[in-house]
Amino acid sequence: MSVSKGVLLNPFCWAFVLRFVMTLILFFLLPLVLPLVLPLILSVVMGLCRTLSVWLSTGAIGFRGLDNRLWLCIQSFGLNLGGIFLWQNPAGYKTTKDEDAEVFIFQDDSVTHFLDNGGKQLRGCHNRISKQTDYLLMDKKSLRQKLIKDRAELNNRYALTTALQQVMRIWLVGRPDAMIGAYWPIKGEFDPLPALHRWKEDGELTDLQTRRRIGLPVINKLHKTLTFHAWYPGCPMENDAYDIPKPKDTEVLTPTLLFVPCVGFGPGGYRLGYGGGFYDRTLASLVPKPLTVGLGFSVGFVQDLENEPHDVPLDAILTDEGVAWVKD
Repeated sequence: MSVSKGVLLNPFCWAFVLRFVMTLILFFLLPLVLPLVLPLILSVVMGLCRTLSVWLSTGAIGFRGLDNRLWLCIQSFGLNLGGIFLWQNPAGYKTTKDEDAEVFIFQDDSVTHFLDNGGKQLRGCHNRISKQTDYLLMDKKSLRQKLIKDRAELNNRYALTTALQQVMRIWLVGRPDAMIGAYWPIKGEFDPLPALHRWKEDGELTDLQTRRRIGLPVINKLHKTLTFHAWYPGCPMENDAYDIPKPKDTEVLTPTLLFVPCVGFGPGGYRLGYGGGFYDRTLASLVPKPLTVGLGFSVGFVQDLENEPHDVPLDAILTDEGVAWVKD
């Protein structure tokens, strides 16, 4: 009896037992429990990340650039946590074929929403940073360059252009506007002029009392604003100071609807232009203010586009996928 009591009171004996139990848990129980617990942990982490994302994007903190980088770090932490264990393919994940690689995507609704809207996909055990996440790391100048490059390298430009022209023509049906301002396409921009010429021709076949007119911008070098001069196929043209074709000696128009080119665009109707501020200054000077509609390919969408305090959202944005934004 005294021997067994001595054994029970021996600290080295209990240390051995505790080590044995920890070894049993580590090598036998943990691999069984981890696949069941991991999806719950990831769901909580990504839920917190998404909540913080909404909080930051609504302006709770003033420094948007810092917010976006903080949010990027949080997203990367959550997705990297999952990437470590993806080889097990635990419950809560599904696999789909993407090209020749396996893509693992979370089943959780908040996570799939994030992934579907340009977040990240996980290839094997390594997460692939998508273009949307890359955009967060760029300043405005680099972002413009990247978007212009992506637009110039579109391999299905004809199909996208045809689709956006159809969207334009349908959107214009029933509009009362008789003077529309547009732009001469540069740097791979969508060309709105064929659709607008058809709109003009359609008006000539109806009993409209006001003739439909199309205006293209002419830059005022002194005030850095734009005026719109009548354009029609075959009208005399000349290059402006920026080497962009403009109508020569044609009538000045005051458009009630203005189609604006978008280098990029984001939620809330905010547009990314070339940084010159011509459209902002022009819209501030026009009375009455025309309806502003952005035109661009869907590849130009930037989920976390940072708008400046002076930026004014567009009234609508049209893309090859349809109406991307309409102001309430």
